[in-house]
Amino acid sequence: MTIMQVLLKCADLGHTAAPLPMHKAWLLRLDEELLRQGDLMKGLPDAKVPAFMDRAAGSPLSSSQVRRGPCAARSEERAADPSASEQVPFYDTVIMPLYEALEALLPGVQFFVDGAAANFNHWQSMLPRA
Repeated sequence: MTIMQVLLKCADLGHTAAPLPMHKAWLLRLDEELLRQGDLMKGLPDAKVPAFMDRAAGSPLSSSQVRRGPCAARSEERAADPSASEQVPFYDTVIMPLYEALEALLPGVQFFVDGAAANFNHWQSMLPRA
């Protein structure tokens, strides 16, 4: 991947390294965009709408802590956030390796890695406890 490709991908996914309230606001926007796309797909003949784009299936973000806000859960009493089960693997396999690759190319962008790591830690903390 060229430096330009890495930079464009990081720009596209920049909300993942933004402060948590801003990141969550972008997740809601993305969720709504996917649901609207699913609504449009339902009007097409023979279209199969993926569950994550189908309002009838319910979106993890639409019922999650993201919509209720950061004070909805407290430390030990924290309820599992359904969107965490999607965000944790996404951060683990895409976001963290991407920002770490960017930082290796351009050491001055450590703040992206730090911001993404903080959000990754948040999502991990929202997973159900065994």
